[in-house]
Amino acid sequence: MIILDILQGLSWSAGEKLLMEEGYLAEECIKMDDASCDKLFLYPYSLYDTHGKRLDCIYLSEYCNHVIDDEYIDGRMTWESIKIQWTRK
Repeated sequence: MIILDILQGLSWSAGEKLLMEEGYLAEECIKMDDASCDKLFLYPYSLYDTHGKRLDCIYLSEYCNHVIDDEYIDGRMTWESIKIQWTRK
């Protein structure tokens, strides 16, 4: 199993690469409401044994606010990250 302190010092892509090298599988994003922001996006990476039992799950937690996208003049909204961290639930 991966130690979270190691992941905290890595970028998203480097952390994902490390997890994949260790046998973790990327799973579908989970979107949740959160008191600290407009939306919390959880990107789970799970490690399974040979029988399909989950041994570990690490999340890239992306805390986002819904803001106007400056690239468009029509008032479109986009999700802007305010905090990203690796977590275990």
